Amino acid sequence: IAAGQYRDALELIMSRNPLPDSVCRVCHRPCEQVCVRAGTDEPVAINDLKRFVMDWAASQGGSPYDPECEPSGGMKVAVVGAGPAGLAAAHDLRLRGYGVTLFDANEQPGGMLLTGIPAFRLPRQALRRDVDRILGLGVEFQGNTVLGRDLDLSELTQGYDAVFLGLGAQRPIALEVAETDGSDGRPAMVDALAYLAAVSHLSSSGGTAGTEGSVVVVGGGNAAIDAARTALRRGAKSVAVAYRRSRAEMPALSEEIEAAAQEGVELRTHLQPVAIERGEDAGLVCVRTEPGERDASGRRRPVAVAGSEVLLAADLLIVAIGQTPDPSVTGDLRLATAADGSLEIDSETGRTSHPKIFAGGDQTGGARTVTDAIALGQRAAWGIDHTLRGPRAAGRLAPPPRAGTWPQASADSPHVRRADRAPRQRPGEIPLEQRLAGFDEVVGVLSEARARAEAARCETCGQCANCRACLDLFGCPAFYLEDGLIRINTALCNGCGACADFCPNGAIRPVESAAHSGQE
Repeated sequence: IAAGQYRDALELIMSRNPLPDSVCRVCHRPCEQVCVRAGTDEPVAINDLKRFVMDWAASQGGSPYDPECEPSGGMKVAVVGAGPAGLAAAHDLRLRGYGVTLFDANEQPGGMLLTGIPAFRLPRQALRRDVDRILGLGVEFQGNTVLGRDLDLSELTQGYDAVFLGLGAQRPIALEVAETDGSDGRPAMVDALAYLAAVSHLSSSGGTAGTEGSVVVVGGGNAAIDAARTALRRGAKSVAVAYRRSRAEMPALSEEIEAAAQEGVELRTHLQPVAIERGEDAGLVCVRTEPGERDASGRRRPVAVAGSEVLLAADLLIVAIGQTPDPSVTGDLRLATAADGSLEIDSETGRTSHPKIFAGGDQTGGARTVTDAIALGQRAAWGIDHTLRGPRAAGRLAPPPRAGTWPQASADSPHVRRADRAPRQRPGEIPLEQRLAGFDEVVGVLSEARARAEAARCETCGQCANCRACLDLFGCPAFYLEDGLIRINTALCNGCGACADFCPNGAIRPVESAAHSGQE
């Protein structure tokens, strides 16, 4: 991008990312969190740069990059669920030469990308570009097809060489609180994803039904923040988010939380719901909380403060405290599940307890982000290929790393001041008054000049062999340069591990040495 070679940048992005137009808008940006530049000033705006390239590609007309599919081998795979995991699996399976039929309960493909993320974050035309590219590879789509009603999983295993399940976590977690009786039935209560899906349908069909009165959203994740911002756009008089921990502990993206606050959403933290009050004083009764002992994840458990009840007036309660998988959708096959109901899969291949059924996405637990769902879909596609054609054929298109195995670079400050410190370039946003008038995309795209300036901030560390810090600054004689690559002479390495601590890019890691059964 810094060199103006946008077509090459596009090919690099699309060679590994089947949903680039969507990802560059909704990714949680783990790459930026460990960007080497973060310890100096700010991480490189990797997501915004991908957005620039994808918008450039859309402006060119046609498709500036068309990947080649391997010749057909006559084998077929059924993909059930057209969300990010299913779309990614279908994409990679087609590239590997498989015939793919993609089934989904909705009329259109997209899953939660379509029904769970508002258009002001992910415009429908951007998602449509991703979907059209995948269907354009030759993937057959069948909508309005529900597993367990229109499809039988046992029959799919007979009619296809393999089956991939990307069904997501479909069952909302209920808000377990006491309820009082009220003659008028207020407040109404709805699950956040159901609310977002209904609004998405209204928007696409031209419907105008709004959200009236006061709204309280329970939860602190992306679905909660998306529902709160959506309610404002649908005409709510006021919107508050009730969350039992601090604002810093909200799992939603920090920029989305900030955007919600700017738009007028009231963030009521350290509040734990205990009851729903119906009738004239309708609303959500909460108690204040304070941090208690740490749980298994390291976070402090919220502890209720006695005598601290607060009533949040509400005509509508939107519940966004999570979802769990629905194990009943697999029918009589009884696939192995974990304690939380998620499908158990082999971390290497994505295979379930059934030899022909693979799975990925929210239905299999894990981080439950769009990016992780895509990676699991791609890994399962490789796992299917590895099972059906063997490792050599499958290896022609490598899978993403297994979850939790990607080397993490350090973003710690090097304690030196770079001469080229430069502020991060940021895209523009539409004005606040314009945002609430509709569902226009809030965040814009970098201009070409800003994109090239931002790309030039990259230190091209590339994980290894560019910064040369180990050669030029570390001083260990075991390091040497060969054919442009930095290598370690194992005869000179004594396994002290200091180089792994020194490397700013996380490119050096201790491994077991067969020569002396120690670390090298």
